[in-house]
Amino acid sequence: SDKSNWSENIKNVLSSKYNILAIDQINQNNLDMFVGKIGLSSKTINFMFCEYNDIVSQMAFYHHEMYNGEGYPLGISGKSIPLCARIMCAAENLDSLLNWRMSKTPLTVNEVMDYFENEKGRKFDPEIVDVVISLKDKIEALEKVFKEEELEKKASFG
Repeated sequence: SDKSNWSENIKNVLSSKYNILAIDQINQNNLDMFVGKIGLSSKTINFMFCEYNDIVSQMAFYHHEMYNGEGYPLGISGKSIPLCARIMCAAENLDSLLNWRMSKTPLTVNEVMDYFENEKGRKFDPEIVDVVISLKDKIEALEKVFKEEELEKKASFG
């Protein structure tokens, strides 16, 4: 199965199972990138989109959509992006921004809150941004606990 077959399988599943009318408007490059990134087989695609995995599949498929419609793979916007995917997008970004990655150092909680505020209505659902910002004190407390645990682990390894 090459990527074009995978892309066709995703289109078929989305159009039949989820009745997405604009399925032919999916940007083929974005869909190929999505399929190639996660290396789906047709068997996995059919499992992923079965009725028992609706929320998980929506989170996986739509979490790169942006609230203003500039995301991928469908380029949908606003409330047409499933709520679970809008939440997943915020959670994934929060985690990524606060933690070490090979290509970047973590931001402070204040810097992350500024980032969310700046991306409100563009990348993120404004209501979800408001919730994230309202949780700032809890995020800072958790961040402190995680940092202390990291330091303890590093100390135990010498």
